[in-house]
Amino acid sequence: MLEILRLSIEDKIKIKALEIKSKIEEEKESIKIEFLEKIELLLEKVINDNKKIKYILISPLNSSIITESYEIQIALYTNEFYFQKEEYIGYYKIPLIFDNIEEDMKELEKIVENNFARLEKYEIKEIKYSYIKEHNVLIMLFINYFIKYLEEVEILKEVKEEELDILYGGYMEENISLLKI
Repeated sequence: MLEILRLSIEDKIKIKALEIKSKIEEEKESIKIEFLEKIELLLEKVINDNKKIKYILISPLNSSIITESYEIQIALYTNEFYFQKEEYIGYYKIPLIFDNIEEDMKELEKIVENNFARLEKYEIKEIKYSYIKEHNVLIMLFINYFIKYLEEVEILKEVKEEELDILYGGYMEENISLLKI
């Protein structure tokens, strides 16, 4: 029975990935501008503090699942990484990825009801939470697609260390390096 659920979730994510890819191509310029502006605002704070950044960490936020804001955190770090005194943190709601999430949840609930005799409410919540966590792959693909445009941000040249590492992952967790500039 759990296999049915796992396959349903995987299928939904694959379908969603294809839909998002085509929508991103249609809306690429406006999404790019919005994403880069969000980072540029943080870079201006770094310039005002006369600092240089070595890392940009982009993190999905588990708390945004609870609040249903579905945001990611963008944090800029000096060479002190997590130990710096200044905070350069912004939040960004990625377009498209969580569109129609309520409908997805209703479909998922029907699959659960049709295939499982008895589930407690907390178990259904866990299944929904797992489904939303699967979107982290889509978030990483989105970020990976748009971070290449960071080099277009003029102010970045002024505030980055010799090498800037753009990372994806949770705060104080093992992170994946997506790009080095």
